Amino acid sequence: MGYIKSGLIIALVGLVVIFTLQNTEVLNVEFLLWSFSLRRAVLLFVVLLIGIVTGYVLAVLRHSRSAHSRDKR
Repeated sequence: MGYIKSGLIIALVGLVVIFTLQNTEVLNVEFLLWSFSLRRAVLLFVVLLIGIVTGYVLAVLRHSRSAHSRDKR
């Protein structure tokens, strides 16, 4: 079982390295009043992290809301 986990971690790290090497192009990003240059891979990782955090926060809020409504019964 340990070999499978280690193999999956190595494969995932390899995929991240390949992804990063293939997405080195610098992009100009404009958001509201801000404008900055950023590598494509970094931008995709930032957007992924924002999505993960948003999903986690929404799941916690939904769980706390359902637990709160169960307590009132």
